[in-house]
Amino acid sequence: MNEIKLIVTDIDGTLIARGSETIRPAVVEALHQAQRQGIKLLIATGRAYYFIQQDVHDTLNPDYYVTINGQCLIETGKGIIEKHEIQEDTMIRLNKLCDELELGVGYKFDESVVCQSHFHQFHWGYLKGKDVGKLLIDDTAEQNYQKTHGLPMGLFIIGDEAKVESITDQFPELTFTWSYPQGYDIYSTGNDKTTTIESVLKRLGISWAETMAFGDGENDIPMLRHAHVGVAMGNADALVRSHADFVTGTVDEDGILSALEHFGLL
Repeated sequence: MNEIKLIVTDIDGTLIARGSETIRPAVVEALHQAQRQGIKLLIATGRAYYFIQQDVHDTLNPDYYVTINGQCLIETGKGIIEKHEIQEDTMIRLNKLCDELELGVGYKFDESVVCQSHFHQFHWGYLKGKDVGKLLIDDTAEQNYQKTHGLPMGLFIIGDEAKVESITDQFPELTFTWSYPQGYDIYSTGNDKTTTIESVLKRLGISWAETMAFGDGENDIPMLRHAHVGVAMGNADALVRSHADFVTGTVDEDGILSALEHFGLL
């Protein structure tokens, strides 16, 4: 097998069990062993940076974060070094439809998620009503946060799935990805996790042939296919597993550890 120089991992359902806030200790130690061997670590997630579980920052100290499904690249210690934005005319058209269809919409800006349609519905569907202070802003009345804070890099819609599916064809510039029941991650068409991972590869002077990627969701499929070793978690669905080179244990079974052992990286 080619020498692995970069490990890429999703978070929810891969690195951390959904609903949890911490990484299992055996997986932390396994990734630390890999880092001690000089292997770089990249987190690739649909989450915005400010909604990444604190345990990821505290225990792993990744070299890079690809956030918002590839729309934002952050280098540890340097901040945002690349981003892909959603245009305002798209926001205006989308907000109008979502207001009519009673869909909650939250846009992912640099420092906050900004809700511009049906705040209560979005708050409960996205955060279970949790108070996160200024990380979630209600802009449903004015819908103009972008006028003073620049453009968002992605968004999330909460609501009836049939209604969401009914509007996808009207936005070819956006990719709609089902995340969980009544929840859709949405980002610019043509930019996914692999787009920004490739920017990291260029910075490191390496290729996909020197990477191992871990994921469990449909938004992870492109990076599993591109990586030299694409590893699907045991809790991934059949479609995701079909695009992987190897299927490991579930997130609750320390699947990342098992795969690193299987391929002789530990």
